Amino acid sequence: MHLHISRRTLLKALGAQSAIALLSSPLLAKVNLPWPAKPAAKAKGSSENPIVLGSIKILGFVPSYDLPDIARAAGWYVKVLDFPSSSQRAAALMQGSIDIAMLGWNATTKLSSEGRPVVVVANAFGGGQAIIAKKDSGIAAIRDLKGKKVATLLGSMNDIHLLSQLSNAGLKAEEVQILQMNLPDMPIALARGDIDAMVGDEPNSSVERWPRLLGQYSRFLK
Repeated sequence: MHLHISRRTLLKALGAQSAIALLSSPLLAKVNLPWPAKPAAKAKGSSENPIVLGSIKILGFVPSYDLPDIARAAGWYVKVLDFPSSSQRAAALMQGSIDIAMLGWNATTKLSSEGRPVVVVANAFGGGQAIIAKKDSGIAAIRDLKGKKVATLLGSMNDIHLLSQLSNAGLKAEEVQILQMNLPDMPIALARGDIDAMVGDEPNSSVERWPRLLGQYSRFLK
């Protein structure tokens, strides 16, 4: 996917404190256009008043952590804060404690449907969700999740992915023990045996130690 957006357009959106999804910084670094003039002292984006970005260290959002270095080279200042869930980042955005948030589309469309004054700047990544079980779990298909403990991030695209896959397999949500869990905690809980399966993102969707990848996102879209 190629996104055409200038640094000037992006930074104007950031300065307006209204952006939801940020263009990943490697793409930003390749835009062959000049940066806007650096902000005045104490203005938004200055060293005294940096743009505050809410993110999380999942594969699709990791490039956002490069933005402070990229922006600083042009005289702009960005500070990245970690939040474990999209709902927390969305709440922080609405409360004004951050200026921009990396969010999934579920949280983004929820804000829009509520009439919140937000705008999407760009898509950061797509896909990557997978329902993952351990090799010796006996889970070989979605229907095998009946009665099992499945961890997901409630209200996220992972949650929607799980519910859609259960429906496609003829299962109701009530037939599965769906547990709320933050993404970084899922692999540990799965390895410990606290849960039977998890709805994870990359890189956990592809690592070799989780050989059962059920309901890949590409299959879900078909």
